[in-house]
Amino acid sequence: MMETGDKVKKSGTSFAAANILKLPVSDRKTRIFLMGYALFFALCTRMGQSFENTASWGYFFASFRDFLVSAALTAVYALVYYYVLGYILYFADKAAQRTGGKTAFFERHVFAVLWVGLLIGWAFYLIVDYPAIVHYDSAVMLINYFENNINNHHPVVQTLVSGAFVTWVSDLTGSFELSVFLYAAIQYFYGSLIFAALFAKIYKRGCPLPVLAASYACTVLLPVYSRYAPTICKDVNYSFFIMLYLYFYLVLDENKQSPTVKTAVALFAAAMLTEAARKNGIHLVALSGFAFVIRFLRYKKAAVLVLLSTLAAIVGFLWLDHALTVRMGLLDHDVRESASLFFQQTARYARDCGDDITDGEKAVISRVLVYDTLAEEYDPERSDPVKDNYIDGASREEIADYMKVWAKCFARHPGCYIQATLNNIYGYFYPPNDGRYANEIFPQNDVFAFNVPGRLKDLADDLRELDLKIKHIPLLGLFFGAGIYIWAELFIAGLCLLRKKYGAFFFNVPALVSVLICIAGPVNNYTRYALPVIFIVPFALCLYFTDGGALKDSP
Repeated sequence: MMETGDKVKKSGTSFAAANILKLPVSDRKTRIFLMGYALFFALCTRMGQSFENTASWGYFFASFRDFLVSAALTAVYALVYYYVLGYILYFADKAAQRTGGKTAFFERHVFAVLWVGLLIGWAFYLIVDYPAIVHYDSAVMLINYFENNINNHHPVVQTLVSGAFVTWVSDLTGSFELSVFLYAAIQYFYGSLIFAALFAKIYKRGCPLPVLAASYACTVLLPVYSRYAPTICKDVNYSFFIMLYLYFYLVLDENKQSPTVKTAVALFAAAMLTEAARKNGIHLVALSGFAFVIRFLRYKKAAVLVLLSTLAAIVGFLWLDHALTVRMGLLDHDVRESASLFFQQTARYARDCGDDITDGEKAVISRVLVYDTLAEEYDPERSDPVKDNYIDGASREEIADYMKVWAKCFARHPGCYIQATLNNIYGYFYPPNDGRYANEIFPQNDVFAFNVPGRLKDLADDLRELDLKIKHIPLLGLFFGAGIYIWAELFIAGLCLLRKKYGAFFFNVPALVSVLICIAGPVNNYTRYALPVIFIVPFALCLYFTDGGALKDSP
């Protein structure tokens, strides 16, 4: 009898294990989808480990043994991710099917409730960090305005607006700290308004309350939302304007069969604000706008209105930017920024393969970059030191000649260029990487030194130390960097395509474009560069689970 009992226990244990290993996903397409993402995330993980520890892909290609070890670990990671993603999807679907928890008051005042909650949740950092956290770039923008030394390295319109506001309020009140605080307070106010309006609109379209509540709680509690919201930083304004742009996309999507010119004008205005807030805003508007045209192809009037508003925003901003640049005689830094990835690749080539560069090629490079210091200035995860070697005033012909040399070097050693690129972006796809969040979140910096009450400053410093400690807690710390949000965004966008929720998919396009912008950016795993993705993810998740409207129909 004991033997029989043991057999029953063993078979029961085997059955339980078999049930756990059997993923609760029945359709073949979903399983293939999960396998693909699991493998991609696994490759990102192992490659991230390699670049984090060796600044190269040595874990894969240093030796055949290293390749076998990495291949085996990648397979293990893929298997784990396959089951994790499968069960996340399974339990999320189950949670989305739950009903209840709604009240008549919430139904009538959903927007007001959501807005008040955000105002309360975000007010803590607004008060504690008085007068405000001012990111270094924004501090430089204000100083450039004060000293009448504006250039187009930073967004000119945002420099003019922030500088004029702070100057006007300072003159009016006699307090520089108060002017900075009021600027941050206005940003916190309209940012929370946009977030609340988006949540309310998505909820009214049929988003399940559990999904909405979880996503909303993240935006209220996680520091990447609550602490950035009142931070004076060009990327925060830029990200809020993208959310406003997406709000009007949803408005148009709801009325695509009979769209109004008023909505198209609002979309145009939001696009202009996005372009004015950051220099790469025009790229996001152009790519997203034309993607929205594809979305509305079946609805001719809506497609035409989106096309016209997008073209008007692109042409309007180009004219405005040119007019400001010419009339104000601004120094042009566009080449330095747009070619930073090429410069980074050249610098790594000079360090690792410098013996292969001929004297003639060095001479060509030296007309665009200070060649002699490229190798020693090269930082694998930041292209800023290399960009500083750019020679202002380099002609178009000299830049064209440089690009020819760049192409020749790439043909000789493509692996060097690929590693230079991966080393500069791997943190965006490897969540455990220690991203640059804490480095920029502090009440003062080298440019500004505010007069802050001692106790308030001590509290802000203590809070920053707490943020640093939380950031290094396993799993929880992942939410302080960009990688986990980019993984989530890519997964949600893929799910939208898998389930044919095309309206929800196109909502993700600005986030996907922002991922490309991060790849082309100068710094690895910089949280503020990924803010558009971070801001969009909770709303994208809600939209995926939304059955209302026409989110499932094909474009």
